[in-house]
Amino acid sequence: MRGLPSILHRVAHAAFGRRLSERLWLFVLVFLAQLRVLLAYLPYQTEVPSGEVLPLVLSQLLRIGGWASLLTLLFALSPWKWLTRTLGLLFSVVVLTLSAYELYLIGLYHVTYNIDLAQIMLSTNWREGSEFLDSITAEQALRVLCQLTPAVVIAFVVSLVFRKKYPSCITLCCSLTITLLSLFVGLENIYSNLRLCRRHYNFGGLQYAGIDRTIFNTLSAHKAMKHIAAELDMIRRSQHKLNSVVINPISKAPLNIILILGESARRSSMHCYGYPLQNTPYADSLIQAQELIPFSNVVSPASATILSNTRSLTFYTQEQGEKPWYKFPSIINVLRQAGYATAWIANQEITGKYSMSNLLGRQADILTGNPAFFKGLGGEGVANRPDLFDEVILPFLLHHRDLSDSLRMSSPRGLFQIVHLMGSHMTYKERYPQAFNKFTSDSLPIHKGEAKDLVISAYINSLLYTDHIIHEIIERYREENALIIYLSDHGDALFDEDYPELMGHALVPRAVEIPLFVYFSPQLRKERPDLWRQISRQRDKRILSDLLTHALVDLLGIHTEYTQPRFNFFAPTYDDRRTRIVVSPTSNKKMVME
Repeated sequence: MRGLPSILHRVAHAAFGRRLSERLWLFVLVFLAQLRVLLAYLPYQTEVPSGEVLPLVLSQLLRIGGWASLLTLLFALSPWKWLTRTLGLLFSVVVLTLSAYELYLIGLYHVTYNIDLAQIMLSTNWREGSEFLDSITAEQALRVLCQLTPAVVIAFVVSLVFRKKYPSCITLCCSLTITLLSLFVGLENIYSNLRLCRRHYNFGGLQYAGIDRTIFNTLSAHKAMKHIAAELDMIRRSQHKLNSVVINPISKAPLNIILILGESARRSSMHCYGYPLQNTPYADSLIQAQELIPFSNVVSPASATILSNTRSLTFYTQEQGEKPWYKFPSIINVLRQAGYATAWIANQEITGKYSMSNLLGRQADILTGNPAFFKGLGGEGVANRPDLFDEVILPFLLHHRDLSDSLRMSSPRGLFQIVHLMGSHMTYKERYPQAFNKFTSDSLPIHKGEAKDLVISAYINSLLYTDHIIHEIIERYREENALIIYLSDHGDALFDEDYPELMGHALVPRAVEIPLFVYFSPQLRKERPDLWRQISRQRDKRILSDLLTHALVDLLGIHTEYTQPRFNFFAPTYDDRRTRIVVSPTSNKKMVME
């Protein structure tokens, strides 16, 4: 027995033992930062009953300790100072960044990092990432910083204490504790979690520690995205053939159909829907002349672009439950089979693997748009870039008469094109030319503070510019046989009364109440006045825009095995008692809109 204390004493004073003691501050930093995330989330967790919270918290503490120990062991293994500094800086920055991100999510959305957020991040380019950072207010950043400051301060104090002395008993206890906790990270758990990633599992809430959530949700999202890409490739090859297509065209002549996909436009901030500032002069004039039908009660199916558009542009509906959207034909595939040429014209990211242009746009006969996005923006800045404004894509608009002979002959019904705008995507002040900087903070009917007023006034100006773009598109087809629809993918929260600190994507009513306009050219109104009157009578119905494909396909007289008259909100057969459920990209939470 005399030999054991001697052995332990020598271990404690070995070079590795001294390094471990000196670098114990990393264990403290990681553990306290992740503990702060856990404590911040506890008041908002809803996935487990209160009686089961304590065991999960204890389990998380062990997992947090395990990860902190593992990183500290790796940190202590290196005898070289340059590698030590590199690892220390790397581990500290990564853990603090992950902790800060989750604290931001918890403070704003009451959720932790999950597979849906991971998919959004994987499909986000550097430009959108920088704009997301721009959207974070100083107050939000300061709140997160204050929550992490104690962890940094305590870790710094520990580093000073253990740099000067490392008592053998403390060093020994630390060595044994850290080693045991490192083993507790558990190879078995890691293996089982990797298997769950293959099933696109969501690692969320109290069941998993923050570092576990980051690693496994990102892997799970990557697997899910690869699966979606494979499914879409199969769809593109097969064109998702419908079993039966019966067509009763609404017009004798080829029809130009333009679906304008807006971005982040909310109904309550538009003058044509009652907002005090006159930021929709063109829409106002068309509505007054009874040439434009504004729908007054439309809600988006999700509070983010991909989740919303993949529902609106396919036959997927909320009634389908867990069946994924890509198992259903898209509106592009349906109209191609019905005798229309199809085109996708984009002023948003095209080169991104999971961008809307790649997910759906490549199903069209023609994919075109802003050359800057086709080439990829690289490391260029996005501020003061006239080549990124929506007006750049106007010359790319197509007309059926100008199509190539072969495409025109194979599409006797007409041309369907989706025009995907940048619209009011954050950062709002970068979305319009200086000529549309009409409204200032002083113009606003309600003031919410200097910084917030600047953001709101920029948003109002972005909608003024979108009104101009809609005007330019309509004028290009006014003398033709044309049907034009404008629909936004979702809105944005904008420091509203009930959520004064919330801006951007959010599962709140104002952020999902969206505009929908329908325009018939004079030629089409003259040929089908009955259809125009029918649509006008539907303008105040309760609508969830996941039914857009159902409604538009039915409106065009195309009947398939997916046709359900109760889903056509352009017709009197529509059932507006349908429950409207909005999903969130940041959690499994849902919101029912009356």
